[in-house]
Amino acid sequence: MDPSFLHREHWKHKRDMILRRDSYTCQLCKRYGKTTAAKHVHHIFPWEFYPQYTYENWNLISLCQQCHNRMHDRDTHEITEEGKKLQRKAEQWRMNQST
Repeated sequence: MDPSFLHREHWKHKRDMILRRDSYTCQLCKRYGKTTAAKHVHHIFPWEFYPQYTYENWNLISLCQQCHNRMHDRDTHEITEEGKKLQRKAEQWRMNQST
């Protein structure tokens, strides 16, 4: 997928919608009782490898910069163990929603 999609209106609208859904709060910090501003919308299953999930709400989560950096290597885009854990949770949630 063309990385320029991040600058397209459809993505900007979706990103804003997800940030509003999550009250502009990092959803991982929230799990630990912290309130941290979220500035990133993370693709749990990366759009480069899973283009079919690019705009799926269940695949998008608001994160602060620190949590976002822990999800995948910023240079290689390889998913970290913490990122894989989030993928398993998202997949489980998606499966529960479809039943």
